[in-house]
Amino acid sequence: MPEPPPRKRFQIHLSTAIIVMAFVGCRCQSEDQSDDALSPLAQRWCIELREQIAAVVKKEDAEFMRMATAAYNLKPREEKTVALYAFVTSEHFKQLVEQVEAQAGKMLDLDSKEQEAHRRLWDARAKLIRSVQKARSDLTFEIDRIIGTAGNGPGDEEAA
Repeated sequence: MPEPPPRKRFQIHLSTAIIVMAFVGCRCQSEDQSDDALSPLAQRWCIELREQIAAVVKKEDAEFMRMATAAYNLKPREEKTVALYAFVTSEHFKQLVEQVEAQAGKMLDLDSKEQEAHRRLWDARAKLIRSVQKARSDLTFEIDRIIGTAGNGPGDEEAA
């Protein structure tokens, strides 16, 4: 285990500061006594103790937050990466991908059948439209023939 860094004269740990504050009752922060009631050495000690506690709390709090944030961010990321890899390499994932591929293939087959059905429908419709045009042309020719304005056949009607 590495050696801890050397401490300054009044440098203390947070736990030590809490214990000292609890036992001493920190007379320097007591409501019934002011700092003036303490000796100059005790006043200096209380001031340095307050500063050290504030510095330790600030440093420990910042370090704790950094470590907690890093642990919070890394642990789930690592767990998720491991879980995702395990899922992607699992048989269940393979089955789901095959299911997606099968459904996509069925959709493509359905689309091609629909296109073929539409093509047949439009071919039948075009055939019916041509037969209606032919019937109209024959009807027009017969009427024109009766009234005497007909040409040589149904094709001549457009020329007239």
